Amino acid sequence: MAGRSWADIKDAHQRTHVSTTVALAAAAADEYDRLEEELPAVRQADAQENRDALAPGIARRMEDLAAQLRESQVTFTFRGLGRAAYRRLLLEHPATKDQADAAGEFGVGALEYNVDTFPPQLLKACCVGLMDSGGDVVDVGEIDWSEVWDTWSHGQTQRLWRACVAANTAVADVPKSVAGSGPTAGSRKS
Repeated sequence: MAGRSWADIKDAHQRTHVSTTVALAAAAADEYDRLEEELPAVRQADAQENRDALAPGIARRMEDLAAQLRESQVTFTFRGLGRAAYRRLLLEHPATKDQADAAGEFGVGALEYNVDTFPPQLLKACCVGLMDSGGDVVDVGEIDWSEVWDTWSHGQTQRLWRACVAANTAVADVPKSVAGSGPTAGSRKS
């Protein structure tokens, strides 16, 4: 049996894609977290005190907030650049002397890139898709990545950054068999 040729293998190669979802409704997320923390104590007080129950109203508010969060979600898809293009971009954005000195003071070691300019440029170079919660595609060319990097929360930008870095560093693995897990597990008679 003849094996695959190198040309077949090259044709089959695909750059890694990684997607991540970010909720944009930060105030709704904050209120949801606060209510989630508060809810057990309110339920306990409802059970112990002779009062109209407050927990159901809080639970309804949390459902409304969860819906707002789902509606505010956007999904970004990043595609790895390839090693050579990644390296070129990295070399275009060297760390400043101040950044390198600060990294040394914190014991981080050598800093590979400018922490202010390289991340937004890598995000821009790698983002190949953006979809809102309704499934509508948004033009990624409209994104000002420097503005996103500078004004979005640290958590939001780090989620984007991790997905982008994974697209450039991850290796696609073949999943393990699902025969012994999930909905079909144990469905045959023994």
